[in-house]
Amino acid sequence: MIMLSGVIEPGDADKLERFIYINQKSLRTYPQERIVVYLNSPGGDVEEAKKIAVTLREIMADARVYSNMVCASSCFLLYVNAPMRGNIGTVAVHRPFLSPEKDKTLSAAEAARVHDKIYRSVEKWLRDRLVPQSIIEKLLSAPSTKAYVLTLEDLAAIGDRSPWYEEWLLARCPDFLEADKEAKEAFAQDREPGKRFEDAIKCENDALQLEVVHGLGSVVIRRAVAEANRDRERDKKAGK
Repeated sequence: MIMLSGVIEPGDADKLERFIYINQKSLRTYPQERIVVYLNSPGGDVEEAKKIAVTLREIMADARVYSNMVCASSCFLLYVNAPMRGNIGTVAVHRPFLSPEKDKTLSAAEAARVHDKIYRSVEKWLRDRLVPQSIIEKLLSAPSTKAYVLTLEDLAAIGDRSPWYEEWLLARCPDFLEADKEAKEAFAQDREPGKRFEDAIKCENDALQLEVVHGLGSVVIRRAVAEANRDRERDKKAGK
C-alpha cells in the first residue's frame, strides 16, 4: 500500500521512485495482490503529476480515493492514468493555471499564449487516455478558484479501469466484466457476489502477478542507476 498525500511539487515523482526502491521487498511480498495507492491531494504541479502518473501505470497501481479523501486538480491525472481505480471520496477538477505571481508578470497577449499551450497539453494528455470529452470540457471550463466536483455519473463514465487495461484483462479473463456487473448488483442488494466473481478476481490477480513484479523491477532498476550516478557525482565533488 502506498499513500500519496499533500500538494504535488517538483521532485515528488523522484521521491515516489525512491520509496519504491527502498520498500521493494515489502511491496513484492504479495505480488498477486495489486498495489493499492491511496490518493489524497489537492493537486499541484501538472508536469510532476504526469511523471507520477506514469509510475502508477508502470507498477499496475489500483488508485483509490476513500470517503475522507480528496483528489483534486492535477491529482486527477494520477487517478485516470492508473490501470484500476476506485472512488467513494471526492474527485474534483479545474483548468490548469499559472501561479498568480507568474501570471502578473505577463502581458495579456503573453498570458493567452502560455495558457493556451497549457490547456492544449492537458487536453491532449487526457484525450490520449480516453477520458470522456464531457469531463475534459468540464475541467477546462472550471476556474482555478472553483473546482468542479465529479458526480457519480461522471465517475462511471470514466470507469473503474483504464480502457487498455480492461482489454488486456478481457483477453485473459473473458468472463470478468459480466462477473463484475453481477457482483455490483449483488452488493447493491446487500448480497454476497458468489463464486463467479471470486473466480474472476482470482483470474485477474493471476494475470497481474507477473506484471506487478515486472513494473516494480523496472522502477527499481531505474532508481538504482540514478542512485549510482548520484553517488558517483558526490564522490567526484569530494575528490575521491
